[in-house]
Amino acid sequence: MLHVTNGDSAAGTLAEAGLGGSVLPWRDALQEGPVPALAPAELRGVRAEFIAARGWAPRDAAEADLRARDEALASALGCEPVVLWFEHDLYDQLQLIQVLARVAGEPVEAVVVDRFLGELRAGELAALWPARRAVTAAALETARDAWAAFTAPDPAALASLEPDGALPFLGPALTRLCQEYPAATDGLARSERQALAAIAAGAREPLAAFFAAQRAEAAPYAGDTQFFGLLAALAAEPEPLIDHDPLRLTAAGEAVLAGRADAVRLRGVDRWIGGVHLDGAWRWHPGRNELRRAGPAPTG
Repeated sequence: MLHVTNGDSAAGTLAEAGLGGSVLPWRDALQEGPVPALAPAELRGVRAEFIAARGWAPRDAAEADLRARDEALASALGCEPVVLWFEHDLYDQLQLIQVLARVAGEPVEAVVVDRFLGELRAGELAALWPARRAVTAAALETARDAWAAFTAPDPAALASLEPDGALPFLGPALTRLCQEYPAATDGLARSERQALAAIAAGAREPLAAFFAAQRAEAAPYAGDTQFFGLLAALAAEPEPLIDHDPLRLTAAGEAVLAGRADAVRLRGVDRWIGGVHLDGAWRWHPGRNELRRAGPAPTG
């Protein structure tokens, strides 16, 4: 039996839960960096390059880890029971649809809960075992559609996707993903706005800002490493929005947070969301809860 879960913390506890089999941590923060529509072998190289560029792991080690992970899943499918353990947040839901998109009709079971698996003890994880359910054909189809939309080079499919009840936590997670597009109101991603708001409210150290931003999430999904990278990006040229040591908003940051200026027009945008390289052409409209094409925004 192979248990697949979101990372090393939950994997370690699952190994202690006495459920039998081996445990595979599905390590990758898919909400960060490029995730284009490529076959697994090609995608590993893209992700390894990104992971190395962020300083999270050496490129060769990252690619080797992704290869071993992919091969372990592929070897298990159809040959032994596979059980997926994932949460309701964006980080987990993206991992879940990636895994399910690789299932070609093999029987798979899942435990998907609105609790943070890494915070549970071995006995609490074992108590969830009876709640596992077979992954239905409808859930597989929903996952494939969602993965195709997430990895597409144009977000139109993602904007129009309406997941059904087969994967109950996927809809809110994808809405949270869309909120990472620059907002029509200020050019900020939601995570950027929450960081600026935390600093404006008095957070002077990165860790304090991180915890404040976490409290603004219904289902926190980013770790402190990702958040500290976000702070570094907000402090970067052109037109930094924050200063470090201690943290504080610059005049530009105050103007953007107040809605008097647009972050994309001040600074440009150079980020990836799935298969989309952002250039300001798409904006998130909070009042309408939708992505709409805006045309390329001026930069500089």
